Amino acid sequence: MSLFSDYSFRRGVSLGRIARLLAPVIYLAAAAAFVADLMRSNTLAYGIIYIPVIGTGLLYRDGWMLWLLTGASLGLVVIGAFFPFQDPDLPDLVSNRVLSVLAILATALLVYHARSIQSRLAAETRRAETAERIRTDLLSSLGREMRNPLHTMIAMTSLLLAGARADQKGPLGKMRAGGQ
Repeated sequence: MSLFSDYSFRRGVSLGRIARLLAPVIYLAAAAAFVADLMRSNTLAYGIIYIPVIGTGLLYRDGWMLWLLTGASLGLVVIGAFFPFQDPDLPDLVSNRVLSVLAILATALLVYHARSIQSRLAAETRRAETAERIRTDLLSSLGREMRNPLHTMIAMTSLLLAGARADQKGPLGKMRAGGQ
């Protein structure tokens, strides 16, 4: 189950379907950014472009896929720092790459947290559905088994009410109303 699977638009197109269609576009954009990072001699870190790659980790059932995408993104940021070799401003390069690594790790932790909340909600939903099903089964079986004795008690209360004193009518009326 994906985090996006429950949301849908008016025409029945789910947000999960749109996200699954956008995932290849996100991966291609990240690949293009990596190639541009390798070709250019500047200190600009392309790590911000790899953050949507981390977000696609929500589309996969396996939790390890998030960390695989995170590791790949971190690797691309680090590899991009070493090519081409003639970078004149090393402190700027290092600071930009460190900020990119921190942004990627923060995004991965947020996605991991969203996944854990999603799995806990799914488990609680299954537990609530099971409890509701048990309650419904119990009430339907008790309904058949308790119907005759309950009707007898209501009828007896009605008979008692007919000949009851004034101080007995209040409690007997409550019993009858509760039984009905």
